[in-house]
Amino acid sequence: MAFQEKTKILNDFAAWVQLSLEDPRTKFILGQLIDNMEKLCEECQADRLRCTFDPMCEDRRWLSLLIEVGVPRRFWPKFCFSRRGEEIKNLLSRKSTPTPLIDAKFPLSDFLKLFLKDMRGKVTLENIDNYVAELVKFLKKKWEKVDTLTLSSKKRVVILNVHRSALILDPVKKVVTINAQKTGLDNKEEYLELITS
Repeated sequence: MAFQEKTKILNDFAAWVQLSLEDPRTKFILGQLIDNMEKLCEECQADRLRCTFDPMCEDRRWLSLLIEVGVPRRFWPKFCFSRRGEEIKNLLSRKSTPTPLIDAKFPLSDFLKLFLKDMRGKVTLENIDNYVAELVKFLKKKWEKVDTLTLSSKKRVVILNVHRSALILDPVKKVVTINAQKTGLDNKEEYLELITS
């Protein structure tokens, strides 16, 4: 990986965890993490069977982290990303998936395009409700019960079969959390709002 590319990823991670790269310890730790994960990713993607059925970063967590942090798409592991899209389609179509999807992150537009073939334009705060309504129509063909909730933070929560699975669509960060269990909501106020609704 080129120095400039690594610096971009370092800066994205540092901003996400609210650390300063001025501290050489932080820069060292994040640099080691990125170097090690890059090697692991290359090894994993070289073996497509392994990447499909038993990714080396456990449940594609590195991909989810890169997406959540906002690292540019060109740095994402391409084959792993394509597998994640297939896993999401299978999960929401109620088919088995080779890799568990727990707190999996995926770009919001890519997620919606998996199900809404006629999707046009960007997802914005103004049009997100139209896309969610179309998504719910699709999901109701596969799931007995589909509920939705809009949080005050503008996030949309889609609950499948009374809390069996939850999708959290964040139009501000442009990320969706699939099968949300421990991530997707950013603070205790959002958790309370979800629980009391």
